[in-house]
Amino acid sequence: KILIVEYSDLQCPFCKKHFEAGTLSSIVKKYDGKVAKTLRHFPLWFHQYAPKAAEGMECFANGDANKYFQYAWAIFAKDINSNGSDTTIFTVNKELWGNESEIKKCIDSGKYTQRVSDQMAEWSKLFGVTGTPWNVIINTESGEYILISGAYPISEFETIINKWIQ
Repeated sequence: KILIVEYSDLQCPFCKKHFEAGTLSSIVKKYDGKVAKTLRHFPLWFHQYAPKAAEGMECFANGDANKYFQYAWAIFAKDINSNGSDTTIFTVNKELWGNESEIKKCIDSGKYTQRVSDQMAEWSKLFGVTGTPWNVIINTESGEYILISGAYPISEFETIINKWIQ
């Protein structure tokens, strides 16, 4: 009934905080089967490594939702801000994927560059997303949605969800 779309930048310290707090994972677990989450790319222009990290995520996940979150955890754990470089991205991909040459080939090919750009443009146009983390809580039955900009605590999300789930 409820879908939470999280717009994230894998180099954003607030996204890292939001992810590490486990807010969305806790909500999905608490509302067992009534709430789902998804992750969308929104690499900010001033985060030099975020676009390539987003493309690396696409290469690794190849459409598998669980792998998107696995990749995000791995990137945030390495703290791309402290260690920010292409090396960090390739290290995470190598640890998860195991085949460094395939990883480099996928990222360097630009196979997912347009997908990342399209997600940014589409969701920015639909919801006015301008920063990260940015969450859109959507009532899939009524089409209503509420925006939460920033790394808010779980209680903010629960207040909204509880209004829609009776």
